[in-house]
Parts: sequence; structure tokens; C-alpha cells
Amino acid sequence: DNDITNLQKNNGIINCKEKYLQYDQEKFINVYRIIAYKLYIKYLNIGSEFDIGIDELIRNEIENMLKAENLNLFDLLHVFDSACIEIYGLLKKSFKRFKATAQWKKMKQCVSIQ
Repeated sequence: DNDITNLQKNNGIINCKEKYLQYDQEKFINVYRIIAYKLYIKYLNIGSEFDIGIDELIRNEIENMLKAENLNLFDLLHVFDSACIEIYGLLKKSFKRFKATAQWKKMKQCVSIQ
């Protein structure tokens, strides 16, 4: 399919154009599965330059969802939810540790942060 080939050749991961919104559901799922897979390769693939280091079970769950023959629109729209939740938890822990540092105290003095 020419649109999918063009999307794959695109240097960027996401290239939203109005024409993609006009696809029927099956074509929409196929096009955005490619985008989701590119995001997976860039951020979740073990050893990738930008690997976010999530739990192996979540990584496998996402990979299996992307490979599933019966991927539906709801699943596609929520494929990265578990990764986002895990990253949010990791960021909260990191921020809590940062708030115990001298750098935080210094920054807090410079900017009125509660």
C-alpha cells in the first residue's frame, strides 16, 4: 500500500496528515500500528539508544499487542498505557529523591516553590 510505504520511508515517527483521518478503521489500525511499532523500537526495544527501561513483562505485553492479528482500535489507542503508568511511577520516585538534595533546596530558594 502506497500510503503505508510512504509512512515507513518518513524519517519522523509521527507524521499526522488529515488524509490518515479519512481511512477506514482497518487501514487506520494498520497505519497507526506501524507508528506504534516505530515508537516501540525507539523507546522500548532492549538496547535502543532511547530505551526507557521498563519492566520486561510490560515490554512483552506491548510487543504481543502490536503483533496480534486481532488488534482493535481501542487496544491500539491504549497500547502504551502500561508503559506510561510505569514511567510515571519511576519519575515520581526520582522526583522524591531529588527533593531531598541540596540542588532542590537551592532551586527552591531561587524560585518560590512549595
